[in-house]
Amino acid sequence: MEVAGRDAPLGIPLASIIALEVSRPQRATVMGACFGAAAGAGLVYLAFKVMSLEDPEGAWFIYSGIPLGAFLGGLIGAEIGAEHTSERWRTVPLREIRGPQSGMSFSLSISLLF
Repeated sequence: MEVAGRDAPLGIPLASIIALEVSRPQRATVMGACFGAAAGAGLVYLAFKVMSLEDPEGAWFIYSGIPLGAFLGGLIGAEIGAEHTSERWRTVPLREIRGPQSGMSFSLSISLLF
């Protein structure tokens, strides 16, 4: 393992490692698109519903605008979601790094930045 401020790697015996996790960043593009589509459709519905209070026969106009609102809201939501990343940690089974127990050697290097 490499530690900031040290010139030489720090050795840790493989037998003393009890758990190892790796980070897998995830983007929220699909979730953002779903939330954006729902919000866009809802806003268009509410806006057209308020406008149709004056003209009850214009209700068909409400339903024709909802898909467009959902589409535009989905695009905006997907863009916002693509910019947001979250950390997802995955545990690595130790048998994957320890390998066969037949006396073979294995080297592991980890860098920690502080």
